[in-house]
Amino acid sequence: MEPDQMKSTGHRAVTVLMALAILVAACATVTPVGQAAYEQAHWVERSIPGVAGGIIDIQVQAGTTERVTAVVSVSNNLYSSQNGGTTWTPTPSTSGTPFLALAESKSIPGEFFALDSNVDTYRSSNGGGSWSLTSTFASPGFSFDTGSDPDSLVATTSLAATWYSNDRASSWISVASPLVNSEAVAGDPDTADVFYAAEQAPLTAPVFRSDDGGQNWVVCGVFPNAVHVTSISVFPYGGPVLAATDTLAVDALYRSNDGGLSWTASATGFPPGTRVFSLAVSGLSPYIAYAATDSGIFASYDCGTSWSDISGDLPSKTYRSVSASGGQLGAVFVGTDDGKIYRSISPFLTGIDPDSGSTGDLVTLSGVNLGSRAGSHVSFAGIDTTDCASWSDDRIEVYVPEGAQSGGVTVTTPEGRSNAVDFTITSPEPTLYNWYLAEDSTGISEEGNFETWVLVQNPGDQSADVEITYMTGEEPVDGPVPELDPNTRQSVNVADTLDNVWSVSTKVTSNQPVIAERSMYWNTPEVYRQAAHDSIGVSAAAKTWFLAEGCTGISEEGNFETWVLVQNPGGSTADVTLTYMTPSGAIEGPSLELDPNTRQSVNVADTLDNVWSVSTKVTSNQPVIAERSMYWNTPGVYRQAAHDSIGVAAAAKTWFLAEGCTGISEEGNFETWVLVQNPGGSTADVTLTYMTPSGAVEGPSLELDPNTRQSVNVADTLDNVWSVSTKVTSNQPVIAERSMYWNTPGVYRQAAHDSIGVSQ
Repeated sequence: MEPDQMKSTGHRAVTVLMALAILVAACATVTPVGQAAYEQAHWVERSIPGVAGGIIDIQVQAGTTERVTAVVSVSNNLYSSQNGGTTWTPTPSTSGTPFLALAESKSIPGEFFALDSNVDTYRSSNGGGSWSLTSTFASPGFSFDTGSDPDSLVATTSLAATWYSNDRASSWISVASPLVNSEAVAGDPDTADVFYAAEQAPLTAPVFRSDDGGQNWVVCGVFPNAVHVTSISVFPYGGPVLAATDTLAVDALYRSNDGGLSWTASATGFPPGTRVFSLAVSGLSPYIAYAATDSGIFASYDCGTSWSDISGDLPSKTYRSVSASGGQLGAVFVGTDDGKIYRSISPFLTGIDPDSGSTGDLVTLSGVNLGSRAGSHVSFAGIDTTDCASWSDDRIEVYVPEGAQSGGVTVTTPEGRSNAVDFTITSPEPTLYNWYLAEDSTGISEEGNFETWVLVQNPGDQSADVEITYMTGEEPVDGPVPELDPNTRQSVNVADTLDNVWSVSTKVTSNQPVIAERSMYWNTPEVYRQAAHDSIGVSAAAKTWFLAEGCTGISEEGNFETWVLVQNPGGSTADVTLTYMTPSGAIEGPSLELDPNTRQSVNVADTLDNVWSVSTKVTSNQPVIAERSMYWNTPGVYRQAAHDSIGVAAAAKTWFLAEGCTGISEEGNFETWVLVQNPGGSTADVTLTYMTPSGAVEGPSLELDPNTRQSVNVADTLDNVWSVSTKVTSNQPVIAERSMYWNTPGVYRQAAHDSIGVSQ
């Protein structure tokens, strides 16, 4: 290298490092805006009818949600949509050969380019609405991309040459290149004439850089491993360069903070063995990147430093392509190996009028992609409401709900959750804290009677004024009004207010944070407190509840009795539907109509008699509470044992169950079951890992079809182990619960208890 060249290269490196240092520092401190919404992302299918080939490339216009074009494997057609993928229009290649790749101009919004395998190039000035042939070059092509200069493009080939254009693909110039067989290419969105390209072969230095629009190339720094680079993306504003790989046994992604001079693994958050096939960075969202992988879709909110799985309710597939529009709406389109296209897009709020008020005031929210009222709600600092005067895609008129506090107002639709706009409560009502206990009974019969206690704890340093309200099948009934001194507890016998009432739910309201729990006992004429169960309460109602455990099985030893208890603490009638899930699939359960402040009990055996494995999904048009109680009856003893649990309001991919035991002694033995429910529309691959005092033990793997349930006997793997915890992991969101029984030499299932798991 000549001295002048060395000076030029050194100066360029220093300049790059200085610019990058600024952005890297920003990345390190950036708040991941929108991360929570995307981690719960909802995806809608926008597939091209009749297409089965893999979606090998996809491009959505920056800043829009409607204009998108897709390349289908071995298809001679480009497919473009002007309405977000609702409908698609094909454009055939002039040469009759398959299309290979897409690119969008980094400086002219909506200017798309396409490349076919005859190396014909096409241009669209309206986001794929129409296309025209612009030029042809001779070498076999793989991919191409645009630079920050609107006229500049570079194409990769399978020869020791690259092609570049300086007239927006109207013509191409071939130059000799050190890249023997290049595949991935990316233009820098800010620095004119800077491009990156990668060799197709696995190498420890696979990435090359050009500083003159593709005319000359130099190899970049060395990777920690030899990798095949599948995709390259460059962050705007002098940001890092990302290189993805599908090479197994190495990190899934690498990052350069110095323009390619050095590379480090940047795959935190990807499961081991993940293969990444496509990257996307939008110039309108300068910190956010997306990755399409063989295990779902991932996002980074910190310039590629760490990654989160945002697959949400996507089916388990291999994803080959991804494109993000960036900007306020943040539309993300992804394509799969089997020809499916999915879109995720969140609502966005632009204003609130007025920005202050009181409970009951009418407030107008302005925004975009607000959808419709169906399946949507507005939240005032965490207090949800559907009490709206009107709802359209760009405007919502909503009443400030009771209990609303000053803070952020958001909109949640089936597409995701919006940003927050500030609202101030000018005359706030006193803050109230609620607990709900769906199950209670004080019923009396010849077989015995129920005894129910509500336990309230005040762990704070101020006195708590508590009100207890009971809900039956009819009108609500006022219960006692205890005052709890700091750090005290009081017990309330429900029978002191409601004696011999079979169906009772409880609402505990306090002006200070308190804890509420409920214990129940079954007394027979012969045995006082023969059986018992207990549960914590829940602090918020929800429209969906999942109850993984349930059984109505009958055998010589006895039979199970399962009840689902539904409480409506709200001011509107709730239309509730129960769906049961068995090993063989979903069974439609009863539909209920619950008046405000009432409770109903459902005997599962009325629908499914003598079924050993039953899970329940409770859905409602109004927020409700759901709980489930179970009893074990033997031929000689009615309700010999019992257990109970609240439901969970959301599925998750990971569950933890700290308790478990299969120990055996002279006094008896423990029996432990893990119950897994798959309420989703895709098959769930589930793995159980047991944890003992001496370490982890691999448990069984399950394949749960949609809307099914499976039961796992822990003793099948770990017999006579006194201390066992369980971790349940799944590729799809599921529900996990655990039930335990104590057997003595003389009495089978003499006692029992149960609990939901926790997901974090």
